[in-house]
Amino acid sequence: MAVDECMVPYFGHTRHTIKAPHKPIKQGYKLWSLGDCGYTFSWLWYSKVEGTEKLGLKSRQNSMADTQALVLSLAKSLPDPACGYTLYLDNLFPSIPLTIELGKLGIGVMSIARLNTLGLPSSLTQLKRGKEVLKWGHLRTAIIKRILCFLWQDNNRVLGKIIAYTYHKL
Repeated sequence: MAVDECMVPYFGHTRHTIKAPHKPIKQGYKLWSLGDCGYTFSWLWYSKVEGTEKLGLKSRQNSMADTQALVLSLAKSLPDPACGYTLYLDNLFPSIPLTIELGKLGIGVMSIARLNTLGLPSSLTQLKRGKEVLKWGHLRTAIIKRILCFLWQDNNRVLGKIIAYTYHKL
């Protein structure tokens, strides 16, 4: 399963549409989608006036950013989350606290990460910032709270993390 943003084209007049000039769909309604194999299972509407539906104060109480809280909300909409789902996330969503919460639900996570992702080990972030030359395929790993974090040298240095869905059983 994957979580990502989607745009529904709309060019009428409403204060809830988003303009994204550098995206394939330049203007419309934004929604956060949970899907697999081209099918959308669940989604949350986003309004630039009201934010993401169903989040309200919930995310602030959990000390998670809205982007992490919406992933958790979408994941909880899955039927029987403990049956072994894995969520694939791009670098907008991940954080170590979100990964821990999903692991408690029995949901695995595989994601790439930004340099400022909450909870990443400093040894990997320093290597990402570093100027030393790494051979293609170089891999450095670190485990934080049972979460495997990695830096992999592709054409650029890629940060990421993965957790098995058996997190809560360990």
